[in-house]
Amino acid sequence: MDKPTVLTMQPGEWRYRLAELCRDCALADAGEQADMLRMARSLFAIAPEDASPADAWPVPGLDEFERLLMVGAWESAAFDLMPPEATCLVSRSGEDSCMASVMLPGLAEEVSSDGDTVAMALTSALAAAISMLNAEDGRVVGLYHEERLSPGVRRAPSALH
Repeated sequence: MDKPTVLTMQPGEWRYRLAELCRDCALADAGEQADMLRMARSLFAIAPEDASPADAWPVPGLDEFERLLMVGAWESAAFDLMPPEATCLVSRSGEDSCMASVMLPGLAEEVSSDGDTVAMALTSALAAAISMLNAEDGRVVGLYHEERLSPGVRRAPSALH
């Protein structure tokens, strides 16, 4: 039997995909949640060994994750992507806008992002936090520089090195 093909990425490309995921989740509407969550799970599953804390926590199993998506348990699926050591805070405004903050071990401060839903805000913030954790030389990279901040991503200026 043939082995399944596994896609691999260089660490820089993987971080760039995290930045795109952060942006896409922040801009996604409720109807795109399943696709965005699948993309996040897939991206975390193919993280380069030297680029991700993802190998420090288990990526949810595909069958279990798909069951959550099939029943519309978007928030549960997003929380399933979180590493056990992560802390997070989610909120929803009266205008149905959501915000999530994620703190990962190794970050100096939390990373926050907006989204149309709790699941999208949380996934966006998680992708941003992982990308920041993996920034070269301890600096924030790519779309996370203050002048090039992704839509919906908020961070105090002191987070920039």
